[in-house]
Amino acid sequence: MNNAPVIIRYITTGLIWVGVLILGIFAIIVSDSNTDSAAIPIAITAFITAAIATGFLLNDEIKDGSEKKTTTADSKRKNDQSGFNPIDLLTEDDLDDLRAEVKEQLRQRILSGADGELSSLDELINNAPRAKRK
Repeated sequence: MNNAPVIIRYITTGLIWVGVLILGIFAIIVSDSNTDSAAIPIAITAFITAAIATGFLLNDEIKDGSEKKTTTADSKRKNDQSGFNPIDLLTEDDLDDLRAEVKEQLRQRILSGADGELSSLDELINNAPRAKRK
């Protein structure tokens, strides 16, 4: 992810607000020394302009984050709706019966030697050459 545009936005926002702060301090100093000064309305205008500029600068970032979250939620919802899962129709009793049935079939396969891995393991153990002892 490229964070350079985001960093540039924050730096620009910071510079805008530093400028408004300096202009505000200047407006206070000038308004104390001169009663007919228009510095205060200019400072207020600068503050409003800085707030609007900050909104424009950071609005894209906020919008991008919310769109990503919405897109992810929409894709999950679509994936959930696209596939029909018949197991959702079963009750807990049905699931318990199926589990017991699968366990019994697995037990029968193991005992009958139909499972390739277990039967070959048994054969290796039984037919392993014994080491000669002196």
